[in-house]
Amino acid sequence: MSASVVASFRDAHEAHLARALLESAGLPAYVVDEHTIGNIWLYSNLLGGVKVLVPADLAAEARSILADGNPPPEPEPNSVPSARPERCPVCSGAVRSLDPTDRRVRALSMLIGFPFAIGRRRRRCDDCGHTWRAPRTARIEEVS
Repeated sequence: MSASVVASFRDAHEAHLARALLESAGLPAYVVDEHTIGNIWLYSNLLGGVKVLVPADLAAEARSILADGNPPPEPEPNSVPSARPERCPVCSGAVRSLDPTDRRVRALSMLIGFPFAIGRRRRRCDDCGHTWRAPRTARIEEVS
């Protein structure tokens, strides 16, 4: 499969922006000569700059996308699911804090220079006061 140069740039970051624009439109694109020119910038004129390549049969479409310069539309903000906050196993309330005792032990262990309680995962529900050890994969999110 042959490739065609659709754009040439002086700097590699500009070439990568063009490559990202083409890839967001669904076209495969590649950046070449970026490392050579990055190491020996005097070769830029000799090599023709940092080039963006696409398959030869998609070159006309790629040039029109780059000439247009408009990125594809952004997804709607509500289309990405948000992470759910951790819930208390007793009252199903949202967990707002770590266990305060665990926080004090962590702070004290850091002050003496021996972090012996860093791995603990105690949680405390601010609604009912229940404390428990969270699973290893659980992450707490602040709920306002």
